[in-house]
Amino acid sequence: ITDVHEAKSHCHLPVFLGSGISERNIGEFHKEADGFIIGSSFKVDGLWSNTIDPTRVTQFIRKLHH
Repeated sequence: ITDVHEAKSHCHLPVFLGSGISERNIGEFHKEADGFIIGSSFKVDGLWSNTIDPTRVTQFIRKLHH
């Protein structure tokens, strides 16, 4: 979170986080960054080469709304 604050304080561009964001940590980052790039966290078994797992996506979105 400190890195996000530092990046935002040095520029006027949106700050997007694109690595390591998951259902486990979105709660602490979603109000800090301007956006997110979600990859393997949405995939079956968390593997980037697998297909999207609708259950993982649904759990992530539910976490955002709570």
